[in-house]
Amino acid sequence: MLSLHRARSVSSSRPHGRAQLSRRTVIVSASHSEEKRVIAICGYGPGISNSVAHLWASHGFQVALLSRTQARLDHGAKEISAKGGHAKGYAVDLAKPEDVKAVLQKVSQELGTVTVLFWNPASNDRGDVLSLDIDTIEHNLQHQVTGLLAAVQQVVPDMASRPGSAILVTGGGLSLAAENRALAKAANAMGGVAVAAGKAAQRALVHSLAEGLAPKGIRVAEVVVMGGVKGSASVGDRGTVLPEDVAADFWQLYTAAPDAASVSVSRG
Repeated sequence: MLSLHRARSVSSSRPHGRAQLSRRTVIVSASHSEEKRVIAICGYGPGISNSVAHLWASHGFQVALLSRTQARLDHGAKEISAKGGHAKGYAVDLAKPEDVKAVLQKVSQELGTVTVLFWNPASNDRGDVLSLDIDTIEHNLQHQVTGLLAAVQQVVPDMASRPGSAILVTGGGLSLAAENRALAKAANAMGGVAVAAGKAAQRALVHSLAEGLAPKGIRVAEVVVMGGVKGSASVGDRGTVLPEDVAADFWQLYTAAPDAASVSVSRG
């Protein structure tokens, strides 16, 4: 078993810390090794999603890798298989809701009912508040919000009948710009207005889903990443956040006892 980082309870007004917890509590049980379990990695690539895929595979999950590039997916699936896991790639544009629903239906037919939905599409569009193209904002919202909601609507009807079901989402530090003036300034300085808007809307959706799906026994949680991820497509080796640490945070959220769980932690 991997060594997991212990999270500490903090207020969201102080986002700069390691594995910090927000107030809300949810319930899940992850000890269901006798059942076939499937995780759908939506937005697969180098960095966090790759670490999550390998970690869940090491715990016996079948892994569905979803992104637009089939060659990348096939390579990722081979790497997991080489370590004794089972994975398959599915090419899809996660910004198109109907395509998202169709591919997740295919995953369920071929691998089994999705136990864990992991949402991680990259969003790197740049522009300030005056020059940003409106289509860029829409594109970010489609990836971070519309696609996520479509995925949830597709998997939850079957997921609700399975113990250990969860929806896990990669959040971004700029989602806290409304609560932190320094982050709002950073969003403008780095041209990350579209990213901030998309991640903020995503964060609101995550907390709404947590409330709405708790009665069904489905855990919903996010890790808010407060910095560049080492090895990711956007920052490469300049990243300061280790993807395996974020994956460990997600696993802790997934496996935490009911009285120690949270909807949101931050890393970075």
